[in-house]
Amino acid sequence: PFVQTYWYDMVEEGMPLWGKGTQAFNFILLHVIAITGIGIALYQHRRDKELYRRWLITAFLYGWALAVGLIVLRANGMAYAFGLGGIALVTLHCWQKARAISNTLVRILASVATPVLVAMLLQLILFPSADHQSLMARAGTNASQALCFDPASLAKLNSLPSGLVFTTIDMAPEILLNTPHSVVATGHHRNANGIDKTLRAFRASSEGARPII
Repeated sequence: PFVQTYWYDMVEEGMPLWGKGTQAFNFILLHVIAITGIGIALYQHRRDKELYRRWLITAFLYGWALAVGLIVLRANGMAYAFGLGGIALVTLHCWQKARAISNTLVRILASVATPVLVAMLLQLILFPSADHQSLMARAGTNASQALCFDPASLAKLNSLPSGLVFTTIDMAPEILLNTPHSVVATGHHRNANGIDKTLRAFRASSEGARPII
């Protein structure tokens, strides 16, 4: 229960879509685009049995993936993969509409903006923290905290004999990747006991943490 309260319930990727608050709008908007595109394709190819069958299979797979994505946030990536054809179709339709605008300047701006906006939306949703700077930002605004995630800082641990490092859950993977040391716990569900000890120690006073460590 302690781990669930102070760790699991705070892991956004494992939460339902409605747990994202206002950020859920970005996810929902892309789903609306995908559903619209798949609907257009089914209507357009309703008389072509083979193409209609293919889009029907796509709709079936997308529908189930979307249902899981609503419950578990990280599953939305699979739903978007199945819905990519629909997203591409809507993008193409919008681009064609943009190309038909008579005003030259507006036509150019609209033509460029259509695929760029969709690409930005995909980037925002699928890769929200793909770079190292994001990991440093997660450590906090305090410069000393961010410094802990710096590869040069972690490299200094390599001068020590291999051992067990008692560190935060978020930093543990960096230590495993960049040093020869072991860690007590990373953010993985099967090590609830290690996560429990780590959380209790870092939430305790120095006197309370020492016995745990």
